[in-house]
Amino acid sequence: MGLVDSFLLLGVFFLGLPVAAVVGTLLGRLLHVPRLGGCLPGLVLLTVLFGVPLSLRVAGMHGTARVAERRESVRVLGYTGSSFNTYNLVLHFSPPGVSLADATTRITSGDSLRLSARTTRDVFDRTKVGDVVDIVYLPFRPSIGKLADRSFLDLLREAMAVTEIALGLLVVLAMAATIALSRLTPVRPALRRTRAVAIAACAVIAFGAGWLSYQNPRPVPESAVDTSAVARIVGVQRIDRTLFSFDNSTGRSSDKLVQPFDVVEVEFTPPTIG
Repeated sequence: MGLVDSFLLLGVFFLGLPVAAVVGTLLGRLLHVPRLGGCLPGLVLLTVLFGVPLSLRVAGMHGTARVAERRESVRVLGYTGSSFNTYNLVLHFSPPGVSLADATTRITSGDSLRLSARTTRDVFDRTKVGDVVDIVYLPFRPSIGKLADRSFLDLLREAMAVTEIALGLLVVLAMAATIALSRLTPVRPALRRTRAVAIAACAVIAFGAGWLSYQNPRPVPESAVDTSAVARIVGVQRIDRTLFSFDNSTGRSSDKLVQPFDVVEVEFTPPTIG
């Protein structure tokens, strides 16, 4: 998915939800269907969450791509200090409708696209630059695609394996349940008491999950097998400024880091590959 594709998806989320809420409320009053105001935002949310994977499953076209780069990233959660790894393969391929793709994914030659595809650690470790892999992409938007052996459930499982993400989802679900219960108006006193207890339980769950997510950092897992190799240093880069701040005078990032650090780029051949 290219940069423009990502911004379009974010636009549907941030602009589509309030617009759908307003339109749903107006239509609900005109048609005397009060629940319509909540149904339309729900449809927009489902479209954002499941629209891309469902489109790839229903209308996806199979093809092949060449692995151009392998990228392993470490995501550090600033408020806990815990981290998790992500594995991506940068692919080059030439679909029939290159002109329909996101312009930011087009290679200089103009007849090929550059696609970053998430994968698992096992596939990442056994895939080499230059290998040909199977992919699935949208024929009407070739810049949206994935590896053929990946599914939406794989992404969910990887997300739920990160403790902070799972706890954050629990907080959202508990808050949604609290809002839904608060809108109920039971007539019987026993049902009202049950509703009050359920709301209190959801509030406790939301607070507890949020506290655990913030207070309990997860240690970085150690490598299962310790190996060693001789590496050659090919470059050293000093990182002393943030990425997204902007200096009008120089046109570059300007905010200085409190703790600068050096990034050392090395090249080496693991024993299993050599």
